Amino acid sequence: MSAETATAPLQQALAHAERLLQRDPGLAAEQLSEILRAVPNHPPALLLLGEAKWRLGQREEARQEMLSLARAQPNWALAQHSAARMLIASGAFAEALPLLRRAAICRGPAGRPALRQPHAPARRGRARLVASGRCRLARGL
Repeated sequence: MSAETATAPLQQALAHAERLLQRDPGLAAEQLSEILRAVPNHPPALLLLGEAKWRLGQREEARQEMLSLARAQPNWALAQHSAARMLIASGAFAEALPLLRRAAICRGPAGRPALRQPHAPARRGRARLVASGRCRLARGL
């Protein structure tokens, strides 16, 4: 069996868990725990499990696991961003800033920024927000 064939069921299980996360985080957490039993320390599964725990109200555990993932995967923008998002929601803004900076400099395979922000305002609009003082965090990045 080729490596590509072996990963197809894993990818399907992850996709299913991601869909479950939207409507039933508890069931998604169960599925992700099963995935992690079969493939320990699988980064995408750990990321989704952290999100599921966060949605289930297990905030401190989710935050610690996401921070561990961010430390283990320093070049994965999504891990950095997700950990920062949880820190921000917990009020730990100073701890989140280095993670946001790291996420901003991570590059994807084509050399482009790995983390895109489709919801971010256009360059001119972003500059106006920063100048107006409504977007203070952007000045520090």
